[in-house]
Amino acid sequence: MYYYMNTELTTMPPVSRRTISPKTTKNIYDLLIQSFSKAKGKNEIIPFISDLLTPTEQIMISKRLAIAFLLLRKDYGQRQIAMTLKVSTATVARVNLILNTQGAGYRRILSRVLKDENLKVLLNEIFETFTPLPQKGVNWGEWKKNRRIRKQNLKSF
Repeated sequence: MYYYMNTELTTMPPVSRRTISPKTTKNIYDLLIQSFSKAKGKNEIIPFISDLLTPTEQIMISKRLAIAFLLLRKDYGQRQIAMTLKVSTATVARVNLILNTQGAGYRRILSRVLKDENLKVLLNEIFETFTPLPQKGVNWGEWKKNRRIRKQNLKSF
């Protein structure tokens, strides 16, 4: 069972002024879910996503997934994540709210991602570049030491 378009915690841009019935909305959402589930592997999902989503939407969704991953790791603060991924703190807070109030979907998929050896290598490469600058007043020596420790921990993914 999956959750049908939870709109309590998220806001969506207006789709159209002309509304459709809830039953039709559910049916087209089911079509979306079924379409994703029919894709077999990376060779099918990449062209499907490219056709379905604009480049901006692809980046937006990718950043949300990265935000969820970083929040689940608990190595970085919300402000650091926002600065590094060039998103608003409101976006990070919204993903954090979803993780804290529901978030089972994020947790399930991200735990599977971490079990995939090829994705672990990719994540290590991403996190090697993820070194946000410290906030004002931070001891630079301590910050560099902690960054080295974080990099060592990444190798243990």
